[in-house]
Amino acid sequence: MIVLKNIKTMASLSEETHCYSADLWFDGKKIGVVSNDGHGGCDRFHGDQAAYDRADAWCKANLPTWDCNGTQEPTDLELRCGELVDAHVRAKELARFASKIVKESSKKVFLLDGDAVRHFTFKNTAAVDARHIKAVQDKHPGLTVLNGKTKDEIQALLMASAA
Repeated sequence: MIVLKNIKTMASLSEETHCYSADLWFDGKKIGVVSNDGHGGCDRFHGDQAAYDRADAWCKANLPTWDCNGTQEPTDLELRCGELVDAHVRAKELARFASKIVKESSKKVFLLDGDAVRHFTFKNTAAVDARHIKAVQDKHPGLTVLNGKTKDEIQALLMASAA
């Protein structure tokens, strides 16, 4: 229902919240642009205010409430936009990390342990092979080996473990 597209973040300008701008879509239609300066203030919206108000009402009626000092508060559109930006930033971070794992998987064995990634390096070895992976797997049964997986597969595993 609520989608942000064309998200641009500026981490260097973020202090208390994400500094960002994005196209805001509701019910499959672009209704405007939402942005935040990253200094802890409210989001700004430029576009169809009536559509924004309908989207805000939809969020409050359909999304889970959240606890604010013992009081359940509705999730409004601004909070939902913040959640979507958080998810976007996290996905980008995990994509970079997944790329790093793929790049270094010829030198190390990587295991997913809950929401953490452990790595093992072997001395006097130019490249890890199936023997190294099996040795690590035998010592740590039940953990997921990331070696041999694509960046997208690793990213999906990391996203699922972080949820």
